[in-house]
Amino acid sequence: MSVVQNFTSTTTLEATRPFLPKGKEYNEKGLPQYTPLPYTIKEIRGAIPTKFFVRNTARGLQYLARDIAMVTLCWYSASFIDRIFLDPGFIDIFAHIFGGSRHWQGRN
Repeated sequence: MSVVQNFTSTTTLEATRPFLPKGKEYNEKGLPQYTPLPYTIKEIRGAIPTKFFVRNTARGLQYLARDIAMVTLCWYSASFIDRIFLDPGFIDIFAHIFGGSRHWQGRN
């Protein structure tokens, strides 16, 4: 069997993937009728206080700096994932916490 296959029909796909659950067929007739909201954009904008529509470059730059700092922090923290899980101290703590549950499950 080749790695690359050309699926020309759903029967071929079903034959190669028997583990996929059989679900209900998609039926648009069972969907509710779409009705747009009765509000106009003008009414929605009128319900929001005008102070939220004032542009402020300094505040926008603060949000940008915050977002960049959060991305940098997440990236920096993610670079330690392998080191943390390979640390013997962490392995001992992890084994102590989850090893007890394995003991009570009878999996020693």
